[in-house]
Amino acid sequence: MNHVQFVLVGDGAERESLHRRIEVEHLDNVRLLPAQPKERIPALLAASEVGFHVLKFSIPGAVPSKIYEAMASGLPILFAGGGEGARRVLDAQAGLAIPYEDIQGLEQAVRRLASTPELRRELGRAGRCAAEKLYNRKEIARRLHHLLLGVMRRVQLTLRRDATISGAHTDRD
Repeated sequence: MNHVQFVLVGDGAERESLHRRIEVEHLDNVRLLPAQPKERIPALLAASEVGFHVLKFSIPGAVPSKIYEAMASGLPILFAGGGEGARRVLDAQAGLAIPYEDIQGLEQAVRRLASTPELRRELGRAGRCAAEKLYNRKEIARRLHHLLLGVMRRVQLTLRRDATISGAHTDRD
């Protein structure tokens, strides 16, 4: 897998041990970059073939925002972790999700993505589609607006019905 280049970006808790391992094992195909300013992220994504996201611990309901950035960029995702992040990737058919500790599964997923450009394109397109349809802020706001309007209509109808029933009951007394 030496033809696959890994560029790891961030200042996570494992950064120092990763740095030592890269040096000790002479991993020439792995680069470790510090956290980057938000303005640089689009260029990093554009230079990538796959968005690789690792989540050691999942918090119920929490999804790393990096997933949405990769989807919006049309990048296939390789997600090592579980929880809501893995579910979103799989539901959108935007990538592959491997349990955090599954090293053999991760290796197989990297090999599969590296050797199958058509799979990368398919996953990337699906992720872009999900970003546009499911995770687009304007679309989310539009759906929320319609949901709230529907709730308000139902509440108004219920209040009118209750007022009519109450008025009818009062007339009979």
